[in-house]
Amino acid sequence: MPTLAENCAIAGQLSVSLEFFIVLVVRISVSSFGMGLLLMTVWKYGLYSNFNLQARILFVTNNIVLLLYCFALTTCNFIDFLRFFAFRHKNPCDYLIYGFLSFLNRAFPNFLEYTLTFGLFTTVIERVVATVAWKTYEAGNGARLAIAFVFLQFIGATCIMLTLAEGFDFTEILVSSTVVSVRCITRFKFIKVIQSLMLTVSLVILMCIYKVNAGRYWMYQKGLNCRYQVRENLRAFYSILPLLASFGIFQLITSIIQFLNGNVQTAEVIIWIEKGSLAPFMFVTIPVTLYTFRVKGLFRKATIRPHVPDVEIYAINEKMMFAGPKEIVCFKMHGCRSHIKVKLNQSF
Repeated sequence: MPTLAENCAIAGQLSVSLEFFIVLVVRISVSSFGMGLLLMTVWKYGLYSNFNLQARILFVTNNIVLLLYCFALTTCNFIDFLRFFAFRHKNPCDYLIYGFLSFLNRAFPNFLEYTLTFGLFTTVIERVVATVAWKTYEAGNGARLAIAFVFLQFIGATCIMLTLAEGFDFTEILVSSTVVSVRCITRFKFIKVIQSLMLTVSLVILMCIYKVNAGRYWMYQKGLNCRYQVRENLRAFYSILPLLASFGIFQLITSIIQFLNGNVQTAEVIIWIEKGSLAPFMFVTIPVTLYTFRVKGLFRKATIRPHVPDVEIYAINEKMMFAGPKEIVCFKMHGCRSHIKVKLNQSF
């Protein structure tokens, strides 16, 4: 465990370090820009009103957690910037922060990060259920599974935070805001490895169920009643993939950086953990990839592209059970006032 004199010396060096100043400024600027992009993307395309209720709950929950994560991490970095560069102290020990304040400042963004990890994992599991039991899933519109998964997300993240808090010394005087003390650094690295594995497994499962639904789309292309849920599963792939791939790749790179810097001096480990996080750049990447995949349909095969991507398919399915007119007027979702006409003899 580093002594108080060592922490004071490190804090004094950081307060005049141009490198640390640039790191914090870049992190705050990039996170703020990414938060603006996320807000615009979620506002325009984040309602998912053309999905099943269970998928809609999970998608919206993930978006809210992602926005809160971005805001919390930006606030945490801004507080560190104010501590080191907004005020000058003659005594370098005045830059230090008490352990319980350090934990509180960093706990919320870390909690949201783990919540998002469990959220993406449970969202993929929900898509597996929608793929395996797709006929039953299409017939119902309940929300029990989604609500259970949302509770599981928060319970899992809470358990991880309690695990970190169990080995944290709240009376210690620390240099920066963190939930990791020297005594639980190994535990933290193990959690990061498990987190990366969960995201990798989720991505592999998502790619597999995409292939399954693409094959089913070909099988039922000439039918009408058995294609709604298959098409929704294909659309869901382009909504989940940008967030899951971006979050997973950046988390994997962050884990590698933190592991490679694990051999530095004990007193500097915490600083490297904070500097090694690439989350601000992830906040910019996610809305760009989401817009590219989901809205523009980049890399989407024309043969499996949904013919009516913005129509509430469940409402159409219900109306088609009755002898109605030869065309149904369906208004587009949030962000567009125009409407489109869907003919009953049109191939869905």
